[in-house]
Amino acid sequence: MKPTPILAGWALAALSSCASYAPQPLEPLNMLEQLEAQQWPSPSTPQAGEPSLGPRELTAFALQSHPELLAFRAQIGIREALLVEAGLFDDPEFSWDAMDIIASESVTGSSSRLDALGGLGLMFQLPRPGERRAKKGAARAGIDQARSSLLQAEWRLALDVHLAYEELLLANELLLENQNLEQLALTTFQHFQAAQEAGAATGIQANLAGGALGVRQLEVVYANERVLLAHLELNELLGVSPDTRLQPTRHGNPAELASELPSPEQLLRYSLTKRPELLGVVAEYQEAEELLRLAYSKQYPTLAVGTGVAIGLPLLSRFARPAIATALANRHLVRLRYLSVLHEVRAQIHAAQIRWTNSESELQLIGGTVLPNAEENLRLSEEALAAGESTLLETLALQSALVQARTQHLEAQGTRRKTSWSLLAAGGDLLNANPAAPSLPQTEQPR
Repeated sequence: MKPTPILAGWALAALSSCASYAPQPLEPLNMLEQLEAQQWPSPSTPQAGEPSLGPRELTAFALQSHPELLAFRAQIGIREALLVEAGLFDDPEFSWDAMDIIASESVTGSSSRLDALGGLGLMFQLPRPGERRAKKGAARAGIDQARSSLLQAEWRLALDVHLAYEELLLANELLLENQNLEQLALTTFQHFQAAQEAGAATGIQANLAGGALGVRQLEVVYANERVLLAHLELNELLGVSPDTRLQPTRHGNPAELASELPSPEQLLRYSLTKRPELLGVVAEYQEAEELLRLAYSKQYPTLAVGTGVAIGLPLLSRFARPAIATALANRHLVRLRYLSVLHEVRAQIHAAQIRWTNSESELQLIGGTVLPNAEENLRLSEEALAAGESTLLETLALQSALVQARTQHLEAQGTRRKTSWSLLAAGGDLLNANPAAPSLPQTEQPR
């Protein structure tokens, strides 16, 4: 068989294995339709016999549907594809050298097909010692880093969902409280209107009652706006339509869980294998280690074998000394970044502990002293008003003080629950996702 058909057959076989590029333009309208298709499973309010709609159920849905997490999961797929690429050998290299033809023409004045075939070459590039292992190790570390980034996004989203859940419940409670107070103010206003018409009350008393009613109606408007914004925030975290109206229910007491946590110092040690930020830097450090291993492999000559032998000497690269120094500095930088993130996590844990402790003191003070005192003051004022020993202005002022105390009590209860979730998250245990993180190895300083 002639050499030309052989080469043509090889070329056709290589071309047949090639994939064809297929464009896939980004269509904003289709993306919008895809986003709008994401809905909460009906009904939005749990029916009889169904599990309550608590923070766990909301978080589980958010972790599956939020667009940001979908992008993080796709990033893991890209990293896994890079691992496949890192394990591949270099492609063989075909070459043709015209020196045999030139030499024959110069000496004999003619050339033959043998001279043309003699210029063909086939070379296989061999990896340097440790090079392929380092590439695959860096790719695996990249996968771990992408997974840690996903875990960090899930951790952040889970905390935000828990806080948004508490905010929606608190906003609903405040709205209900303000609606009840509005009804009470309306009854008071109607009473003084009737008393004014009967001559038993003055016009200023009726006007004061009307002003108090207007204030309560305005508070209802503010409370309703807070409910709508709380719904919007929760819907954004769940990845559903902004007009979705979920009705979550009170579920569990996070303060009891938070009270079982150890001291901040112990919680910090516990978080070393829990907090996704720290796990991410550990994966980044492992990647830096493999890149350093790759830099060390570049100090060796390259070797290619086939129809001949080719050796590449790393003379101009100074035997990879600059690359090694850069990789050492990068590894040291990641080590310092771990220290920085650890410092930040420690501050977050202590801050969360302080807020949680303070919220307990605030709740006890308001619930045990401020609110009972405001209720008793109003009761005494109403008795004095009925006996003619107090004025309406004093009673309305005490009513306003009671409204403020009740609002503070509801806000303190909400703050207590929110700070409890934040403290649980600070220790990295909110999601109960506990991937083991390897210890940070001791390393040499860059030279």
